[in-house]
Order: sequence, then structure tokens, then C-alpha cells
Amino acid sequence: MTGWRNQATHQEETKAVKAELVRLGYKDAKVGHGTGTAWAWLHIQVSVPKARACRCTDEPIGKCLECRHLSNEHYQRAISIAKRVTGRDGQYDGEINATVNLM
Repeated sequence: MTGWRNQATHQEETKAVKAELVRLGYKDAKVGHGTGTAWAWLHIQVSVPKARACRCTDEPIGKCLECRHLSNEHYQRAISIAKRVTGRDGQYDGEINATVNLM
């Protein structure tokens, strides 16, 4: 373990998080790190299908209650996976950013 994370480099951390996300079903997951003053941030992007009960035909995509619930669920799951794999705690120097795209 190196400081506040389990991997020694950003590259190792990126590979470990991406591999775990793919293993758990996020086939198109993107994982990277920030640059400049945000160099320590871990950025995750995953895509999931819209909710089956989606009513977004009347609202912008991702804005109905079902889609917001689904998006939040996958956001929390992605953060949890990243914390477990990396040893980060989401506090200063351990920041994680996740984005969930609904398809």
C-alpha cells in the first residue's frame, strides 16, 4: 500500500479499477485521472440502459424518477467498487468522480 491508495501508480490504479468494473458488468467503463491541480482525482464513467419503467418520453432523458433512481444506484456502486479496489476513502487526496450515462 502506498499512502492513501493500494496501487503505486495512477496507471496501476486505472487498470485495477477498470478491470473490476468490467468484471462486474460495466463493459464500456472508462477510468482515468485528472491533470494539473486535479491530478489525484480518479474519474470513472459507466453506461447503463434506461430504466424499464422509464417515462422519459415526456421528460428529458434521465430526468424521470425511475432513471434518477437507477443512475444514483449505479453511481453509488461505481464509487463503492473504486473505494474497495483502490483503498481511497473519498476524502482529501482520495477523491473519486463517477458519471453514469443512461442509454
